[in-house]
Amino acid sequence: CGMAIMIIDNRYHDKGARVRLAYGVEVNCMCEGVLGSIMACEVNSRRTVTLLLKFKADVNLSNKNGLSACSIACHVGNASSLRHLIKANVDIHAFDRNEIGAIHHTCKNDNPDCLALLLKAKAGIESRTMNGNTPLMVSAQFGSESCLLELLRAGANTETARRDTGATALAMASQNGNDTCVDALINARANVDVLLDLDNWTPLTLSAYNGHHTCICHLLRAGANIEVRSGNEDNGMTALQIVRKMGFAECEVTLEKANYELRKSRKKAAKRSARRSKKSHDEECVIDDELE
Repeated sequence: CGMAIMIIDNRYHDKGARVRLAYGVEVNCMCEGVLGSIMACEVNSRRTVTLLLKFKADVNLSNKNGLSACSIACHVGNASSLRHLIKANVDIHAFDRNEIGAIHHTCKNDNPDCLALLLKAKAGIESRTMNGNTPLMVSAQFGSESCLLELLRAGANTETARRDTGATALAMASQNGNDTCVDALINARANVDVLLDLDNWTPLTLSAYNGHHTCICHLLRAGANIEVRSGNEDNGMTALQIVRKMGFAECEVTLEKANYELRKSRKKAAKRSARRSKKSHDEECVIDDELE
């Protein structure tokens, strides 16, 4: 317990830590369920972490919540300590009691330096939390753009969906209004019309329901289907009907314009089709006349 208390009280006083370790203090001690090495990671004390490792601290011990030093370092963005932990063969694949891995903690808090270290160490890029979220989904949900871009560069699958709802990273980014993540996922060719298992929600209708105008604009530019009906009321509602009901005026104007452009393009297509049919009919008549 003395070692853990020392780290709380002295944090960066590594000289004091060295003296206590020299007197044989237990480096794997716990104080109120918290491990000394975890505290060192949490306060960004790289020198203390290095010292603990030198005295053979167990890198894979966890606290009462199942959090290891690796998970804490990733959570707070302590890349320097994480680098030393990885060199000491820390288990980067370990999950805490909530079944959340170090890579998910990293993505939730948008710590790209830690993510780069984890990916280099072959952390599971498609690993799932208890709720079925991959690192890409976590980044999209919490708006962690830097981590999301890093994951896309590393080849993360944009079409992986949650097992319970069918939500993809794009659907989660759209629902939460993380427009930069929506744009990045669209550029990575994510499916803009993916249907969730629950009531046919799409990224567009989720954005509409929550009034995320910029996300709606990104999705419309990518060709999202504005006629899909979502929700459990009658036959569901289109994105335009949703924003009207919710009172999102700016979104309504944008979707009305998109609806008008769709009708206009369909009329033009119908006219072109009619002209082609007439031309084909006239040519057939000419051929018949020649045969006669």
